[in-house]
Amino acid sequence: MWPGYGDNPYFSPIIVRSVQPLGNRQFELDFVNVGYAAGVQQALYVMRTLKRGSNFLLAEKLDGLDSDRAIAIEPLTKFWLDSHFVIESTKLDRMIDSAGNPQPDVLWEAFGVTSY
Repeated sequence: MWPGYGDNPYFSPIIVRSVQPLGNRQFELDFVNVGYAAGVQQALYVMRTLKRGSNFLLAEKLDGLDSDRAIAIEPLTKFWLDSHFVIESTKLDRMIDSAGNPQPDVLWEAFGVTSY
């Protein structure tokens, strides 16, 4: 997310709960923000798609006080986690299996998610 805290971007894994199309490239995204600094929390954003591809979505946030933000949603991979968080390699190997599939129970436990 840009801007994040101050002038720096903000990175966090999310659990997508639902996506509701609203028309005109707009949608409502209900998600759990796993890496939020104040702790895991649910969020509901109204957003507009700026650009999308087979493995990413770039959108702008349209509602709320922080509506000047751009948000990138991309697959959760070992590379992504290792680039943005300090995680022991053995734990990282359990979070994303050898086929590249996230292992939700291990992943969310590492970030302190107890329910969603």
